[in-house]
Amino acid sequence: MSSFVTRFCSAVAVTAVLLASLCVPVAQANYSIDPLRVEINFKGKRRVATSSVKVTNLEETPIRLRAYVEDWNLDELGGLTLVGTDDTWGVSKRVRFNPKEFELQPEQVQVVRLAVSLPPTAPDGEYRGMLFFENLKSAQQRMALSNGYGATVEIKQRYGIAVYAFKNADNSNPTITTASVAPENNKTVLELTLQNDGKRHTRMLGTVVISKKEGGQLQPISEVKLQDLKDIVVLPGQARKLSVPLNQSPTNSMETVDWAPGDYVATISLKLKNNQGDILEQVVPFSLSASPLAKATIEAADPTAALAQEELVAPPVVDGAAVDNAEETLATDNPATETSATE
Repeated sequence: MSSFVTRFCSAVAVTAVLLASLCVPVAQANYSIDPLRVEINFKGKRRVATSSVKVTNLEETPIRLRAYVEDWNLDELGGLTLVGTDDTWGVSKRVRFNPKEFELQPEQVQVVRLAVSLPPTAPDGEYRGMLFFENLKSAQQRMALSNGYGATVEIKQRYGIAVYAFKNADNSNPTITTASVAPENNKTVLELTLQNDGKRHTRMLGTVVISKKEGGQLQPISEVKLQDLKDIVVLPGQARKLSVPLNQSPTNSMETVDWAPGDYVATISLKLKNNQGDILEQVVPFSLSASPLAKATIEAADPTAALAQEELVAPPVVDGAAVDNAEETLATDNPATETSATE
């Protein structure tokens, strides 16, 4: 019996990526990759740009790796999908790298050099690919079957990092287009839609502060992270939807916290990971009563008026890199391959 399970662990990092049970650092592959995300900039009439990646063997025995590039995209829920080589914004047909296959002795380091070529006619914007490293020495695992028999499954691991190439794509332009609070399966849920009309992807960290109106004033009662351990990534020209339980128990995700009836406000703060560290804010009022929560929706106002200079808590760091975000599980009928990648 054979099965093929591809798990994407977004790290961003991929970082892109990308991205699946729990996002883990690339170092857990028994070899490390540095950096976890490659960004290459084309300026003016420049046609070729280069970068490099270091791969280190962390095992006590030699390993052999194969490198290759595939193009990828994100859906509106943040799930990663690999796409064909005819993708307009893919780099797989535009990148050369060396070496493509190599063996590493224990603690040995290999530098993989990349060169991306864009013709003068290529449109301005962001080009993306995933650089995978696959361990050619597969592991075998014995599985017990329900009929009392067993099966040996061959497992190959591959880990990927996102490669971005920017041609005259200096800025992202994220906005909050809609935000609403509504009941869903006994939870109070924030539904959020983000839009990026810029030419490059945006990364942000987010929190929601829930306050209750008491005597004409707002009393904060809870703070929720929009995405634990992960950046929120919105690709250029695309939208991203988030669904966030606001009253989920901090100690047990299966339980909820009961809030007293009354008027509340959810204050959304998104810190953009750009040079300015801008803050995008949105306020969503809602009410709780003994009856099911009536939906309260507020359309986003002018996003430029919502920018404020504030500092939010930075994400936890694992092995020197913030673990990125997006998860996707795929299944086909080939020998098992385990994949992790960062956006």
